[in-house]
Amino acid sequence: MSRSPRRLLGSTLLVAIAIWVSQAATFLLNLVAAPALGPVGFGELASLLGVISIGNVVALALQAVVARRLVTTPAPDRPGFGRYGLGVAVPWGVSVAALALLLTPVAVAVLDLTSPVDMLLVAVSLAPLTVTGAVLGVAQGRERAGLLALAYLVAGLGKSLGGIAGALLDGTVRSTLLGFAVGAVLGAVLGVAVVARLVRGRSVRLARMRTEVAHAAHALAALFVLTNVDLLLARSLLAPAEAGLYAAGAIVAKVAFWLPQAIVVVAFPRMADQRRRRSLVLGSTAIVVLGLGLVLATATLPGVVVGVVGGPEYAALEPDVWRFALLGSAQSLAQFLLYSRLAVDDRSAVVGVWVTVVVLVAGVWLGPHAGPTDIVTTATLAVVGLCAYGAVLARRELAQPTSSAVGSGQGPGTKSGE
Repeated sequence: MSRSPRRLLGSTLLVAIAIWVSQAATFLLNLVAAPALGPVGFGELASLLGVISIGNVVALALQAVVARRLVTTPAPDRPGFGRYGLGVAVPWGVSVAALALLLTPVAVAVLDLTSPVDMLLVAVSLAPLTVTGAVLGVAQGRERAGLLALAYLVAGLGKSLGGIAGALLDGTVRSTLLGFAVGAVLGAVLGVAVVARLVRGRSVRLARMRTEVAHAAHALAALFVLTNVDLLLARSLLAPAEAGLYAAGAIVAKVAFWLPQAIVVVAFPRMADQRRRRSLVLGSTAIVVLGLGLVLATATLPGVVVGVVGGPEYAALEPDVWRFALLGSAQSLAQFLLYSRLAVDDRSAVVGVWVTVVVLVAGVWLGPHAGPTDIVTTATLAVVGLCAYGAVLARRELAQPTSSAVGSGQGPGTKSGE
């Protein structure tokens, strides 16, 4: 193995470990909060954490745009643009928090919240989480795996451990969200400190940052809908017991979806420059192989998997658990292919995602939906169709002598007084 592939593998593993630890901390927060808050309180907390996940789409968009722009910016300007990227994150964070506050009356009514103060804490959390997105984008775009892994750790552990502390100290939704918010602020501050040496110097502005962030947020919001709408449909169309089975299967799908996340993170900046072809092929291949391995494992040991995610009362899920692993793996590949388009600022790819959402919803609603098998099969076919569309776009691009997509957006290093 040459030095370059060895270094790439090492970077991917390092980032993967940091992401997995962060995800494990989130899982631990749920495990601690469930008994500490009780069913009613935990249900409210889960809904508010879902709101935070939706609002965090802007942070993910900032991360993607900052990372891509850093790769395509001339080396002397990268520290200055990194500094600008962190600065831009502040007004974005304030805007997201303000929007959350404006939607408080709606959230209180729809989510049946006990107090609007809880939405205030959600808004307070979203501002630093948005800044953290830019922090991750700086480390990702500069391809500093060690700093990126550290930034993921301080961000993930900060908010989760803060929430755990709040749940254990007072056992209320408010105390849990307060701890979460404090941890999010601490994670953002520490994250900025982690990348501080990468953003020294005078701020350098680049044109069209706001429109690129808005587009990326739109695309990632569409992906969020695609990867969650099947669960909402199951909840709406299935009997309560079968909807519960589907919810347990959805956990397996989420594991399969997030497991290759490090591949997406490490490959993304490499798909924004002359390394695009190789990164696109290697990344998609790695995700397919990892997904097939996970599907095989769940098909071979369904009892073990179901026992971990649900327990004996979910034994009826065993024949179908591999289907959920396949769905999550297909969603992961779709995510990678979408990010491959975002890496070259392709603003048409989001259309394919929304078309897939419509096809999925129509297929489930109008087609057979007698049980979890029907819904997960329809959802998988829809997502596989999206992957096929993404593969056609990638194949067409790779067939060209040189990729015309790279650098087809905003010219590298273009300065603007935006």
